Amino acid sequence: MRPLLVGVAILALVATAGAQTPGKRFEVASVKPAGPFVPGTTRTSLAINGTYLQIHAYPLGALLNYIYTPQTGTLVVPEWTRDINLRFDIQAVLPAGCTKADVQAMLEALLVDRLGLKKHVEPRMIPAFDLMVAPGGTKMRPVGEANDLDAELKELKPEQFTVDTRTPDGESRTITSLNTGIRTINARSNYVLVPFPDASAPIKYVLDATRITMADFASVIMGRVERPVFDLTQLTGVYQFKIDVPVPAGMLRVARQVAQQTGRPVALDTVATINVPKQLETLGLTLAERKGPVDVIVIDSINRTPTEN
Repeated sequence: MRPLLVGVAILALVATAGAQTPGKRFEVASVKPAGPFVPGTTRTSLAINGTYLQIHAYPLGALLNYIYTPQTGTLVVPEWTRDINLRFDIQAVLPAGCTKADVQAMLEALLVDRLGLKKHVEPRMIPAFDLMVAPGGTKMRPVGEANDLDAELKELKPEQFTVDTRTPDGESRTITSLNTGIRTINARSNYVLVPFPDASAPIKYVLDATRITMADFASVIMGRVERPVFDLTQLTGVYQFKIDVPVPAGMLRVARQVAQQTGRPVALDTVATINVPKQLETLGLTLAERKGPVDVIVIDSINRTPTEN
């Protein structure tokens, strides 16, 4: 049996953030500390449905990512906020017609009020990549459009970590199972990141895309190379393919925390080395490196314990 390497649930979040909308506030909101992470037991979720927001056992680091980070590497947080045992339950009533960006802005305001959040923004020169079509053209299979948001995904039960957002500007679901991977669905894409598909081989992920847009694919790649990745392919369709992708460093960091907590070893010596550019070549895509100024959000301070509701 492979030594413990978990943390998929914590990294399930494909963090997306829009421009923050000032002024709006939750009509009613409650913030409470949740219990520590228990492997195989803790269920983490974020759900926005109509005028109600419900967050259960959400790690503080993941919550900051959800609020702020549109691209890997543009958020700097105190290291202690990455503790997987520092979790919160949040329940809130939303004003009618809130978009996802509205919810993110209101969550930021809530953390300012209840956790004393302070931040600033500064430009930094950060290495980045442009995702582009290779000179020989694409090799991906184009497929028809479909919306699987309401499909029943029996293979992903019981869920370990879910993010389900349904707002006027769009809907998306991310459903994570420690056994079968991270399934992301929105109005156009449906893809799964399958962890460690071969127990006898070095640890890796397989991206199995039933349908995926290039914008969503760029998001997957940036989470693996841990640099901003910009979609410059100019491809507007959806595509089907399967490729190997590396295990992100953040997931290994979480695995170390879990191993320390449970006393079981982490199989870091068997992590596969995946050449992302070589994998992209099989799809007729390429990564072009560039360096330019990026606005970085720096969390200056935040408290561990919320004030009274």
